[in-house]
Amino acid sequence: RQQRYADALPFLERGVQLQPVNPNANLLYGIALAMTGNDVRAEPALVRAYEQGGKTYAMAQLHLTRLYTRQKKYDRAAEALELYLRDVPGDPNAESLRATLVKLRAAARP
Repeated sequence: RQQRYADALPFLERGVQLQPVNPNANLLYGIALAMTGNDVRAEPALVRAYEQGGKTYAMAQLHLTRLYTRQKKYDRAAEALELYLRDVPGDPNAESLRATLVKLRAAARP
């Protein structure tokens, strides 16, 4: 599996333009934007994916956690990770994610 996010961006962007109310299109577009370093455009796409698809698209919250952590917005990262864990309590990595949540909360404190 090649991870050619930059190559996929124009196609994913066109998909979102054609179907703006499509959580899968917004999720994939947001992931590609985040993976190519365009956090400013990735955030709204990931938020839209979650708003449109609900807990079925909880993966958007996990990507928002990574995005906010990169930006050192630890409070927002913790909120996103809490939502993810609430929506996907059976995640196989839940224990590790809960440990990460504790670290994010600690980093968010002034």
